[in-house]
Amino acid sequence: MNYAVPDHGSIILERPEGLSVRYGGWLLSVWGGPVHDELLAATTRGVEVAAAEHGGPIAIMTRHRADPRFPLGVDFASNLPNIRRAMVRIRPAIRASATIVDFDGFIAKTMDLAVSALSRLALPGIPMRVCSSSVDAAKWLLEVTEPTAPSVNLRALVRAATEVEALYQERRSGWAAGASAKPI
Repeated sequence: MNYAVPDHGSIILERPEGLSVRYGGWLLSVWGGPVHDELLAATTRGVEVAAAEHGGPIAIMTRHRADPRFPLGVDFASNLPNIRRAMVRIRPAIRASATIVDFDGFIAKTMDLAVSALSRLALPGIPMRVCSSSVDAAKWLLEVTEPTAPSVNLRALVRAATEVEALYQERRSGWAAGASAKPI
């Protein structure tokens, strides 16, 4: 099946490790591995582009899922200082951020702690939360961004996030077969 970018959405970042789509004042992303420094630089540029295209701060919903091509090891958080610096840089571009973690155990707990630490150190005053699903993340983001939230309802936001996830899975299959990612 061919999945498309959600209506009124535009691909901001497309790599084998993940996909980010700007959907109005929202940035919807799926990541299949750790955020290494090269990916961090591309993601930082992507957030800045999305906010510039939107004309102001954006709300971010990111799903992290395990992809065997990009294994998460115990050192996956070794570049937290670089992530912190990048988050400080993009702070003006972020209205709120929700992270969905599709794995459990030690790595999930570590990621939860890292998000908490980063929110206090790099983004004080910016609402950040780890959520259990796209629905939970969308509900929370809509609550914390109202009344200034970009015009979208819960159903449309969850549908767009689901379409981005399906598009990533489809593109991931192509990349596994040797196709190249769109250069950004």
